[in-house]
Amino acid sequence: MLREQVLQFKDQLRALRLKHSLLRADSAVACWEEKAIAQRLKRRQAEDINEQLQQALLTYSGHVQNLKSIFTESAPPSAALNMRHLLHKYTHLRKDPQLRARDLEAIGTAAKLDRALQVVLRETSTIPVSTSPEILFQELNLGSEGFGKTSLAVYAFNTRNASKAFNVACRSILNTCGVWPDHTSVETSSNFMDVPPTEFNVMYGISKHRCEHNSTKVQSCTEARDLYFSRMVGSCGVLVWDYVDVDDLYPLKSSSSIKRNTIGA
Repeated sequence: MLREQVLQFKDQLRALRLKHSLLRADSAVACWEEKAIAQRLKRRQAEDINEQLQQALLTYSGHVQNLKSIFTESAPPSAALNMRHLLHKYTHLRKDPQLRARDLEAIGTAAKLDRALQVVLRETSTIPVSTSPEILFQELNLGSEGFGKTSLAVYAFNTRNASKAFNVACRSILNTCGVWPDHTSVETSSNFMDVPPTEFNVMYGISKHRCEHNSTKVQSCTEARDLYFSRMVGSCGVLVWDYVDVDDLYPLKSSSSIKRNTIGA
């Protein structure tokens, strides 16, 4: 009789231990889910604030340029137009296919396309139109982050087919991503990776370029992870390109390469 009770107590003890371990596991999962939800909420809030700040910066810089135009016959392009401040969004592409698709979908937004169009129309409004335009380069003061330039140009197409002209312009931009002022291309490799379909047809390009400085003959190697998306409405089209900050699936291959970040519209 006593032995049977001991066995029963042991069985009950094992059952209680199993229940306790399951409860602890459920608690850990619940805690992890709560943390993940909190992180996603913080990220969305940060992205919303970033969108608001970029739009506010665009509006403010527009007011400043309008004031300058009062005292000059024509307002020149912004002295230090940094498109990163107006359009860039921190982008981390994850390995998981579903998460990666979500990351890509979040990049190309209507708000970003609208803001890019505002920038293009404002910054090019005083530049003469030509079928062989001069490309204006502006030095960017990036401090210890690196060095950079902003280029501005207005092209005229001898056609009334806006869609055709837009497609030609897009292809030209995609094919000139390796061009750098005062340098000559020595070696180039560029590939567009397969990506899931998105609302604004996001494309993802991976490129590597070796260039030589025209005067010093010093060679440098750059790697880039670029995203492109566009929208065509009626006779108005806008193409935006931005860079990937981190890609878990295709990280930078060489530690000796310079990471090239391009952003524009």
